[in-house]
This record gives sequence, structure tokens and C-alpha cells, in this order.
Amino acid sequence: MGNEVKKKKTICTYKPKFMEKYRKIKNSGVDDATILKMTGARLGMFYLKHGVLNATLDAGTDKLDPIAVIAFCKAFDIPIVEDRDKEKLFERKTRFLECYEKVLKSGYTGSKIKEAVSERYEIADSTIENTTSNQTLNLNTLVVLAFCEIYHKDIHDIYLPETPAEKEHTAPATHTYPNAVDPELPNGFKGTFYGYFFNSTPDYTQQGILDQFTLDISSHEITMILRHYSPNTGTAYAPRYMRGRIIYNEDGKTPSGMLAIAFNSDDGKNFCVLAYNKIQLINPLYFRKGAMLIRGCSVERIPVIQSFIFTDRKIDLDIEENRRAIQGELALTNSTILIERDRLEDYLDSELLQKYFRIVPEQNALRKYIELDENIIRTLNIRDKDELYKILLQIKSDSICPRLFTFPSLSTDRVWRYIISLCEEKTLWQEGEFPQEEQDTLHL
Repeated sequence: MGNEVKKKKTICTYKPKFMEKYRKIKNSGVDDATILKMTGARLGMFYLKHGVLNATLDAGTDKLDPIAVIAFCKAFDIPIVEDRDKEKLFERKTRFLECYEKVLKSGYTGSKIKEAVSERYEIADSTIENTTSNQTLNLNTLVVLAFCEIYHKDIHDIYLPETPAEKEHTAPATHTYPNAVDPELPNGFKGTFYGYFFNSTPDYTQQGILDQFTLDISSHEITMILRHYSPNTGTAYAPRYMRGRIIYNEDGKTPSGMLAIAFNSDDGKNFCVLAYNKIQLINPLYFRKGAMLIRGCSVERIPVIQSFIFTDRKIDLDIEENRRAIQGELALTNSTILIERDRLEDYLDSELLQKYFRIVPEQNALRKYIELDENIIRTLNIRDKDELYKILLQIKSDSICPRLFTFPSLSTDRVWRYIISLCEEKTLWQEGEFPQEEQDTLHL
């Protein structure tokens, strides 16, 4: 009985500290629905049971799930509230060290692990050393979180282990899509990734405004948070949370060499497809570039196809060099870069272009636009390869190459009339009739 009283007291003293953080977020103007959605998005990786999140955020209960606490604090970028119960801490530390030893045995060195964890969330080396040491009881939650994300371990196994029977009868809180994740998908493809793509509002596309997404792929589900940015205010609109599932062939396998994931929001208003290369990985996935199909930001919400990239670490887009590099990589150049002569003059003194024009004759000085062959540029023998790609991506960022493709609706584009005239059989409109549902939008 003594132990039960002690455990309850520990939980009760830990919960008010968390609820204080929760109230501060609410008082800042964030409503409950947004808090649940933002926190729930982080739980895509953490795998919680039904009702655990709601119970954790309920001041009327003593329930406080440590994984929900981590998800909440990470979602709103606040210091993680720690549970100091020594009995629980010892059990979690033991389970963490077991995971740590498995990673060491797989070929990673302690110094490599420390370097990767430190870079993930800018954690001090001493904090990592204390957490990975079997001589202390220290267990820094941020170190554990970074470790699990990098090496694709389920943080649930460290903080809330279940028996096999419990796992068999427990469903993920947000898993509504059966077979969302390919069971044969290598662990190297799982983790948290940060993506970048062009805003599809025409004016913003012209300015090169970048939107972002956070992609979580775990053994249980796939989630995405889309963030669209307004260049007028410099802030993001309300994030859009979506769940995803992998697209399979009829034989239940993913298409050879490609991974395609379709995303839907719960209200059905948002849709997105990501497709990228699926080669076998030796090390965890850290970068991918692929094709994105998304609903456009224009009033008509027409489909948009463009490229995207994601990385396993965030890129600071407030740094101009970073932003221009991403813009250049996303440009749809197809090996031919078309750029205004005046814009190209900024780079003529670079080693890259000096060597390029020794191989490729300069074009007529009267031409307003210059064509560059990206395939040739990439083969140039430049002393500093980083400098080569820096200049190349900046040139692509300044180019007039398309950034995305949109599909005009029937109400603005009449090319369909000509295409239909090529058909062998007559259509209704050629016979003097027209479908009722089209008459309200098309004025012929």
C-alpha cells in the first residue's frame, strides 16, 4: 500500500507541472482542437492507445502519459516536462540502454551516435554521455527522442512497453487506414522528415515562396503536416494534418523502385500524393527528391504537379543561401536551364561558368536568354564541389524554368473543344445538345 500511495503522489505532483504548460499554450490563443491536432500529429510516430492523449490533457484525471507529454512539448516547441519518479526512471533507463547496445552491435560507434544525436536537436555532449552511460540514472527525454528518430526505434518500447497480448488487442489512436505501412518497408525508410515545395498560389510561385511539410513514417502509420506560408505576414497558416497510406500493386507489393504515398485529411478537404525512389538502403534515409500531386491554392483548387525534397533535418530558410539552394533544386529544369543574360552576368566570374564557356561556345550576344546544359555543368572539374553546386542551384533559382505545372479548368480553357473534335464519334455539344451539369459553368 505504501508503494501505491507514493506512486499516486508522484503522478499528482508531475501532472500539475504539465498542466501549467498546457494552460500557457491555451492562454496564448491556441484552441483545444488545434492542440489535439498538433499533438496528435507528433503521436504518429509514438503510437498511443485510444483515449491516452485526451486523458493526459484532462486536468480532472491523474493520468499522464509520458509519450503524450513528449509529443505535446515537441509540437509547441517548449521544454519537455520530465517525470522524476526514480522507479520508472530506472526501468526506462534499462530499456533505453538495451536499445543503445543493439545499435552499437549493428556497427555504429558511440562517437557517431553522439554526433548524430547532438546535431539532431543541438544537445550538449555531456547530456548525451550521461544518458548513454550505465553508471548514471540520467535519462534526458530529448536524447531518447533523437536517438529513436535517427535509428528508427519505437519510443513506445522505452516509455510504455506492453505485453504481446496487450499489443495484439491495442490499436493505434490515429490509425484508421488498414495496412497503411508496407511491412516489408526497410527500417531505413522510417523516421521523421522535413519537406519543401513551392507555394502554388500564382503570385507566390513567381516569388519562389516555399511551403513545408513534416512527414512521419513509423511501423504503424504515416502522417503528414502541411504548412503553407504567407509572404505578406511571414507566418504560416493553420497547419493541415493528413494521414497516409502506401499505394500497392495488385499483388500487395509496392511498385518496383518507387514508393508512392497517398494522403487525406479527416475532413476530406486536403489531398496529396508523394512519389520517390525506393532503392535499398544501407544507412537510414536522409534525403529524397520526388514528384508531388497536390490540390492547388487557387480559387478553383485545380491539381498541381511539382517536385519536392525532404531531409532528415530541418533547413533554416531564413538564411538566403539555404532558401535559394532549395528553390534551385525544386526548379523543373530537365537538364536545360534558361536564364536571362542580365541575371547570368552575376556569375560570369565564377570558376564554374568560365570553364563551362570554354567547352560550350557563348551564344549570340543579342539573345535575351541563355541556355545552359546542367549535365555538362555537373561534370566540370571544379576544385570545390560544394561551390559548384552552390552556384548551380543559385543559377537555377534565378532561371525562368517552370516551378510547377497546373491544369486549367474547363471554365477558363477551351482547348477541350478542339481535342473533342478529333474524336471519331460525335459528342453531345456537336449535335446541338450539352450536359445540364456543364451549362452553369461553360458559356459557349
